Amino acid sequence: METSSTESKADQPQPASSTPSDDKTTKPAPPQEIKITRVPPENWREVKKKRLVDPEQSILLTSSKGGSSLVLRHAQRKRQISMSGTGHSIEPLESDHQYAPYRLAINSKFLLNFLEACTSTLFTEEQNVLVRPFKYLVEFESDIKNFLQLTETLCEQVEQQMNRFAESSPGPGVDMQHQAVQQDFERAKAEAAQAKRERDELRCLVEFMTCDMRDIFDIKRQIMSRTLEEIAFEHLWQLYKPGDLVYRNFHDDPSRRQAYRVLHVTGGRVCFDTKKMSYFDPVSDRAWETESDDDRKCRDTMKRSGMQMTNFIIDCFYLESDGVRLAPRPKRFTITPYTGTRPITSLALRPLQFDPQKETIEKELVARGARFMQLAHRKHMMYHGTTIEEARHSQYKYRNYRIEAIEIHGEVIVDQEAGVMHFQDEYSSFSLRTGGGIIIAHTEADRREVSDFFPQKTDGDWVTDVMDDSIFEEYRQSEYVMTTDLLTTRTIAGTDLPDDQLLLLPPRVYGYSLLDRRWVAFNVSLLRDISPEDSQRKRNKMEELVLPNEHKMVLQALITNQVRIPHPGSSDHAYVQEQFSMDVVPAKGKGLIILLHGAPGVGKTSTAECIAIELNRPLLPITCGHIGTTALEAEVKLEEFCKLAHRWRCVLLLDEADVFLAKRERGDVKRNSLVSVFLRVLEYFSGVIILTTNRVGEFDEAFRSRIHVCLYYPKLEERQTKEIWEKNIQRIKYSGLNIDLEEKKIRKFADNHWRQNLERPTRRWNGRQIKNAFQTAIALANWDYYDNGNIEKLDRPLLKAKHFRHVAQITAHFDDYISDIYGTHDEDTYGFLAARDSLRMDNNKDMFGSRGMMAEGSGGFTRGIVRRGTDFRSQPVNSPKPQGPGYDRYESESNDESTEDGGSEESDTAEDDDEDKANQIKKLELELELAKLKGKQGSSKGHKKR
Repeated sequence: METSSTESKADQPQPASSTPSDDKTTKPAPPQEIKITRVPPENWREVKKKRLVDPEQSILLTSSKGGSSLVLRHAQRKRQISMSGTGHSIEPLESDHQYAPYRLAINSKFLLNFLEACTSTLFTEEQNVLVRPFKYLVEFESDIKNFLQLTETLCEQVEQQMNRFAESSPGPGVDMQHQAVQQDFERAKAEAAQAKRERDELRCLVEFMTCDMRDIFDIKRQIMSRTLEEIAFEHLWQLYKPGDLVYRNFHDDPSRRQAYRVLHVTGGRVCFDTKKMSYFDPVSDRAWETESDDDRKCRDTMKRSGMQMTNFIIDCFYLESDGVRLAPRPKRFTITPYTGTRPITSLALRPLQFDPQKETIEKELVARGARFMQLAHRKHMMYHGTTIEEARHSQYKYRNYRIEAIEIHGEVIVDQEAGVMHFQDEYSSFSLRTGGGIIIAHTEADRREVSDFFPQKTDGDWVTDVMDDSIFEEYRQSEYVMTTDLLTTRTIAGTDLPDDQLLLLPPRVYGYSLLDRRWVAFNVSLLRDISPEDSQRKRNKMEELVLPNEHKMVLQALITNQVRIPHPGSSDHAYVQEQFSMDVVPAKGKGLIILLHGAPGVGKTSTAECIAIELNRPLLPITCGHIGTTALEAEVKLEEFCKLAHRWRCVLLLDEADVFLAKRERGDVKRNSLVSVFLRVLEYFSGVIILTTNRVGEFDEAFRSRIHVCLYYPKLEERQTKEIWEKNIQRIKYSGLNIDLEEKKIRKFADNHWRQNLERPTRRWNGRQIKNAFQTAIALANWDYYDNGNIEKLDRPLLKAKHFRHVAQITAHFDDYISDIYGTHDEDTYGFLAARDSLRMDNNKDMFGSRGMMAEGSGGFTRGIVRRGTDFRSQPVNSPKPQGPGYDRYESESNDESTEDGGSEESDTAEDDDEDKANQIKKLELELELAKLKGKQGSSKGHKKR
């Protein structure tokens, strides 16, 4: 077999000119040459000028595309072939680079028929040109070479048989009986010649595959052996095959990896039609998902692409669930052309089989998928970290949406079904569409890749002789689709997925953040179950809550009965209990409404949280800001929150409820409508609602009969205040914070702070203020250690009493300023203002006594409850403004702090004793001044009587 360099018709040997004696004799046409003719790209149409098999040309015609060549030195190629031991001769090329064929004309009827039978694909004479990367020759390499071996064996057998015929054939002048043998010999000789020609044509084809396509087959073998590390753009089609597992990273966050299965690939080839003669537009002539942000990015990428090469498009899918069904969701990716090679691990869509951490990634994806299946149903969980942002950006801004990423550290509700419905209602363009799209109809191939038109039109149309091999990828997709069940839709309930399907599930699940009161997309890897330790830690808060035991019992009994889960096997009883209502109207009055009222910072909200913890129920807190201020908006929002609370069996907390419970007034239609809406929602809600307020005097009278239990919270007394201080000290001590505490001095400051403000109740701190004081003091301690030079050379930050004195000094300035405004130095300013405006009566004597805290209910009061607060209104009314225990004292103590911290422990103790003595002297001075005032008042009364 001969391989030759570029030849044209003029270079071929011509038949001898006819002579007069040959006029009546016609010579047979010479046989078609069995060789590879390499044609310069500029002469291609001069040689390949027919859409038929041309017997005047060799059986294979090949040409490169103008100006293109593979950067592989011919010497290296020759050395590789010699090492392979094929024995084929390689003709030296003038160029220093390997000849890179981009066209291959199969100019042989036998080869066209053979390829058609081998590939089960139609090969016609009209379209007999294959273009790089010659996908059919790559895919059916082993079949072609195996058939060549069979042909080689057959030819050997035929030659042996011919030799036997030649040895036994009769000579001239034999009888007629031997003529039959001679005919058989001639017939066998013709068949042998035909078999030999077919063998040689196959050898020529295999030679083209071995030499001219060597770089392509090198990539194929490296992919099969998993040794390929870098890849050129034109070879990507071999890297991504239908059924292959690939994954995409998100901002290098391993927890957000998404795995896909490849369904179909197209593109990544040279554009022969750079003049748009094929009238194909890669954007407008393809079907796109209008709701897909990935498809939008693909379209934008193609609009910016050049005309030399097409983008490589990968059709993929992964498994998605809307909370009810599990189905494939299509995704389309685009890789733009690049020069040279790139590491496989740097590609946007990475084949998992080439990742060095393949096994680790697979285990993580399978574990996350199993976690997703567990979270497909509603679940109360803990979340720590940042949520996932999802957004859609398009030129039509009204169709854009954004699910923001926020930081969450707390309890959440995972509810995929409700989350999907919420976002569909919130954003018209939000869709979790599954199936359809490229799963049904793959991305159409770019016709410009196979539109190598002839210079002249035929019947008014541009025609090409290039075979459209897009059906090759369609066959590969069909073969995968027939062997997988991943493309079916299933119900998620009761479905057990194997590992190869679990790893296709997404890293995101929708849910609701109870603390932030908003729907978000959770990262599955950051969700964790509420552990027994968490539950016990939360139950300890219930034990720390200062609440009468009888109140606890009443609250637990009411709420437990309200949210009771029917016992299995008692469906009839459970149905009767669920349908039972004390109200005459069905489905009315089935809820439980609890009101917690009192001064700010005394534990109302904490009570609601502890009740939910004790009952092992989520707490759904809402405020007026989440409901709205118009009747229509409030009705919609309230019904939505009530549905969620019922769906998740939550305790619904409406904090600062006085906005919706205020008295209706004549002429204020807006407020009256809002109150009416809230009244109706309260009546028909079947769950638990806890209302908190410190303005109970503004309530509308209609709410009184709708509230089942009312609990009053007085201001903190001395014992309770000290308990709160102690709990905060212990919380910091055992929290693991990198900080030390002056426990003794801090406790001493807490005692002094209470005693110094006996006559100034406005300065006393409630529970929330004590917590805030600790936070500020810790900040001051850290600043002293890290930013103020660590003058005392401590090993770590030290929380001191002086930090609390700084906080007290600042707050005392503000509290006294408020007292000066209203002239209420001798009583609680805020309590006085609340009483004056008929909002509440702090520490009302009538609410205490032998009964303690009052619990109001539909049927009366709870008896025998211990008093929580001190009646500050029993203090002297006309006592003068005290001089000693003011903020001036905090200021003097702060100025002397360096002396106090610089001394020894003995000096600190002595200074504490001096401080006690000073406090006693001040107290005696105040009592003396008070006695003088009483004496003056008595003398003045005596004069009046006289």
